[in-house]
Amino acid sequence: MKRYSRMRCLAAAVLAMIMTVAFTLPVTANNQTTPFRDVPATHFAFNAINWISHPDNGGIMVGDAAGNFHPNQTLNKFEAARVYAMAAGYRPASHTVAADLRAEINRSFEQWRPFLDSMAAQHPQWSRIADREIAFLLYRNVLTTADVEKFIGTRLTNQEAVAWMVRLIGRQAHAAAIVIPFSNPFNDDALIAQEYIRYVYYARQAGYIAGGGGNMFNPTNEFTRAQVAVLFYNVLGDGNIVPPPGSTTPSSTVSGTVEMVYRNTQVFISSPLGPQNYHITQDATIIVDNVQRSAAFIRVGMSINAVLNAQGEIISLVARTVAAETNQPQPQPSPGPVTTPITLVENEGFVISTLANPATITIRTQWVRITGQIVNEERTFTFAPNAKITRGGVTVPLSDAQQNDIAFFRFNGTVIYELELEDREREVSGTLLERRSVDTQGNQVIIIETLTGELYELRVTAVTLISRGNRLNVTLADLRIGDAVTATLESGTMTKLHAVGQQTIVQGRLTEIRINQHLSQITVLKETGHSHVYTIMPGMYDIYSLRIGMDIRIFLDSWEVMDIQVVAQSGQQTAAVLGYIQAIRTGQQLVVISMDGQTQRSHTIIIDNTTINTATGARLDFNQLRVNMNIYIVMVGPQSNVARAVTILP
Repeated sequence: MKRYSRMRCLAAAVLAMIMTVAFTLPVTANNQTTPFRDVPATHFAFNAINWISHPDNGGIMVGDAAGNFHPNQTLNKFEAARVYAMAAGYRPASHTVAADLRAEINRSFEQWRPFLDSMAAQHPQWSRIADREIAFLLYRNVLTTADVEKFIGTRLTNQEAVAWMVRLIGRQAHAAAIVIPFSNPFNDDALIAQEYIRYVYYARQAGYIAGGGGNMFNPTNEFTRAQVAVLFYNVLGDGNIVPPPGSTTPSSTVSGTVEMVYRNTQVFISSPLGPQNYHITQDATIIVDNVQRSAAFIRVGMSINAVLNAQGEIISLVARTVAAETNQPQPQPSPGPVTTPITLVENEGFVISTLANPATITIRTQWVRITGQIVNEERTFTFAPNAKITRGGVTVPLSDAQQNDIAFFRFNGTVIYELELEDREREVSGTLLERRSVDTQGNQVIIIETLTGELYELRVTAVTLISRGNRLNVTLADLRIGDAVTATLESGTMTKLHAVGQQTIVQGRLTEIRINQHLSQITVLKETGHSHVYTIMPGMYDIYSLRIGMDIRIFLDSWEVMDIQVVAQSGQQTAAVLGYIQAIRTGQQLVVISMDGQTQRSHTIIIDNTTINTATGARLDFNQLRVNMNIYIVMVGPQSNVARAVTILP
């Protein structure tokens, strides 16, 4: 479910990175070779460029045909969008991907194509080379329409790169909660744009970035290709460089916190290099709390230091419980005490109960033993001082938590520091505003408006049971715009959709016609003096036979038009013209040819400064009109030849 009034994304895991504002890595000795002629082994981004260009890592960035990477070049927004989209999982049609991912890629393009068409229509400089990648990023909430509207003639900057990355790893809600002014600002804080400042300071608070020389962030500095490679390697790389052919990689290490233990002797570790599954070799040396043990003694929440072989497998590890580390005596420097960092673990489950005083919550979670059994576990947690409790990114009191709510939480021991609540089962009722397919596979969504004016976009899946009135197991096509509907949601999935419609007859005067590609609408001034908009679905009626000012009788199923009868036409003047542009004259005049029965009629129409010119929803200037365009023109009035609106038709 996507709620229009607020956009949110819950990350499945915490992604951490080590990054300075300059986005550089220290230069280390390296015996590898690079596939690029202009990236020597001494280059600060050598490892990152090897990683980001390797096919095993998705080939997020590549060089040119001559074998150059061009590390010092900056990126325009279209180039940057292609890089971020590849990191987010996008793959061109030539790549073989899972069916559900290909469906999502296609769905994203269908959903956002009208917006991208409008951008291309408004901006001659618009590059269509990255339309599908941009649509995928918009669909995944990595980009916003405001971001895309700044693509023309600009290049990726520090502040934009950080904002896009925070969204890419799904931490928008966390960034929105940052308090401004920030307690530890950069010295050039005033130069950071307000739309990016919370992303920047969330990244700083999380340890993703730090101040450069003089504690400067340099928000408007342009990114180079080498810096992009380092940023993505630090965020998404697993720390194990895939070597070029013919080279070898020495053993490396990883440190972090155990988030899951699997029966096939794997552990899921959240580390500064990012979350990753690691396989433990059969002969690995394992020390747990200072005692040599088997992998069966590794537990969720333990801290781990492990040594990896060239294949990225664990060949030895030391694991300690967080409590065992905390109880160790800590050296106290002078002056003042040392603050020991708290390691937080992410988990999810269902709310069982809450208690107000003292504030506690009981949550049921599941985990898998190393032998394969699924264990249901109920644990009671207290809350840290200033713990964040949110629902949909909005702060709520603990009393807002309901039994069976889904709980996403970050904790240490039995103390919760962040709790995000989501309804497991609830109902959304309102009026059906839209139903549509969103991709070539037939996946469908509906839009509901509640009585309070909130808009919800809900996905219709294979498990959704649809009914209308007394009819059960109907399809979405049997529902009508304007139906009163109730959707039942379980864990965010729509399981039931019930609609109630009403067949009526309305008579009045046709005052407006809106012709669109997927559906058209007419506005009727009823005898009561009130106007209403009704929907004509494709194939239901020939809307081109209608004229403004006609008296009509419409037969409705909810708000959808099933049939139209013209009541009277005599003495009425033409207030709309459907035809094509024969000529364009000075003084913003059009000569339009229309058909009146079998006879062609010529109309001279004036386009003034109040005329609205549109094409597929985008506004156009008069100078973008062309001879032979098919157009639909609505006049200012029945006796006027001044156009009020011009719509360009396919």
